[in-house]
Amino acid sequence: MLEHSRDEIEPVIEAIRRWAIGHPKAGEPFMVVRGHAFSPQTFLEAVLEHSEFAAPFLEYVFEQAREEGVPPREIIDRETRKQR
Repeated sequence: MLEHSRDEIEPVIEAIRRWAIGHPKAGEPFMVVRGHAFSPQTFLEAVLEHSEFAAPFLEYVFEQAREEGVPPREIIDRETRKQR
C-alpha cells in the first residue's frame, strides 16, 4: 500500500501520462506482469485505477528516487528520455 500523499503521487502520474500519450506504440504491449500484457496506455490506466500492479511500481519509483536523491518524477522522465 502506498503511503504517499496525492501531492507526492500526482507529478509521477503526470509523467507516466506524458510518456503513455507520447509513446510511438501506445497501444502495443511492452510488458507482461502476472499474465497481464500492458501497453503504455493500459499501464497508465492501471496506475490511475490504483490497481494491484500499480502500487509496487510506484513504490519502486519512490524508493529509487530516495536512493538517488531526486524527485520521483525524475525517475520516470529519465527513462522516458532513454526511449526517444
